Amino acid sequence: MAWTANANVSVGEFGIYIHKLGGGWYGGNLVPANGASASYTSSILVNAPVDTGYQVVVLYRPVAGSGGWIVFDGYSAGSFAVTL
Repeated sequence: MAWTANANVSVGEFGIYIHKLGGGWYGGNLVPANGASASYTSSILVNAPVDTGYQVVVLYRPVAGSGGWIVFDGYSAGSFAVTL
């Protein structure tokens, strides 16, 4: 999974989840903002029910470890299925 911020982000953290409308949130990989680059990558391993219609969501919060999440980069353009 890769994403790019508008500018270098030096504080806070990103959360990477998969989500299905009307369903749960799975994953939750936390990626610290590092300020060195606007580009980030992260692997995500999830334990989600077999189903279709999942999307990847990149969230951001300005204080690492606490506070509410902001939808940073929106939902992925496409959806995918979780299969066995």
